[in-house]
Amino acid sequence: MGALQDRGQSLWATGHRLGAALATLFVARLHFEENRPVYGLYTFGQPRTGDRAFARAFDADSRDLTFRFVNTSDVAPRVPPRVGLYSHVGTFLYFDEPRPLRSDPGF
Repeated sequence: MGALQDRGQSLWATGHRLGAALATLFVARLHFEENRPVYGLYTFGQPRTGDRAFARAFDADSRDLTFRFVNTSDVAPRVPPRVGLYSHVGTFLYFDEPRPLRSDPGF
């Protein structure tokens, strides 16, 4: 990625829905292919982006820097279905109308 020049700045990535999936792939490419640091990834309404192997590799290095925000009424985070072996990455946080932001894998 010739357009990215290291000038000592920290790089953060974010996205919403499809943009969130693309931001995740961007961070994975920077980390695994170019060995460049990313200081945080924040996604909103992200669909499942990779298979289980991708999720394991991504989370092994970036889980503590990745935060996936989900509104409980949003359907985008539920696609593609798990039966296709797709998985989410990062730390899961969700919110719904009557409650504040929560962390609960029972979603």
